[in-house]
Amino acid sequence: MKKFKIVSTILLLSVMMLPFTNVFAYAESDYYAGQKIELGKYSGTVIDEKDLPEGIQPIKVDSIKEAEALLEKIEAELSLAEKLSLAKKNTLVNPVNGSTLTDSNLATRGTGSQINNYSFISGLYIKAYYTYSTNPNRFGSCTDVASYISGRPYLDWRQTNGYGVVLDSGRTLGVSYSGYLDTYILINSNFTKMSTDHYSLYTEFYSIGI
Repeated sequence: MKKFKIVSTILLLSVMMLPFTNVFAYAESDYYAGQKIELGKYSGTVIDEKDLPEGIQPIKVDSIKEAEALLEKIEAELSLAEKLSLAKKNTLVNPVNGSTLTDSNLATRGTGSQINNYSFISGLYIKAYYTYSTNPNRFGSCTDVASYISGRPYLDWRQTNGYGVVLDSGRTLGVSYSGYLDTYILINSNFTKMSTDHYSLYTEFYSIGI
């Protein structure tokens, strides 16, 4: 009888451990490319290593809790940046201030670019291309906007929109842009792509930098 109780106890403990094994194993054989998964409250997609974007190096995490903490930090950065961007845009009065300057306004014409690093999102850079005049230095128009991530190889910013307007009679160039931030994670030999919501951001460039 005693031997039977011991065997029964071992079997019971084995059964009790099964659900926990399924939750934390995250075994490579259990997942396939294209499968939707959840890491805590965040959703993502399993991908093949060969499908990683060029230059992307997924960040390795040891647990779902660690992955969720990383994603929460990134989400907080973007949410704060969007909130501050909206607040800054809302303070603008008559933002175009006489509209974009025309070529006839530019006595000496040239083209240039400037780069800003968005301080609230580490590694997010915005590059604005523009025409300008000299004597005095003034922006003429914004010809293109490019935003990208640098220095955080597990992140990939996908810009969906970008434009600039001339402010303060050419002294300032206000740039609006938007996109998604993808986070690439390696957890127990599985590559996963986690995408954020869509975010709209704003920054300014100044003629002193021309």
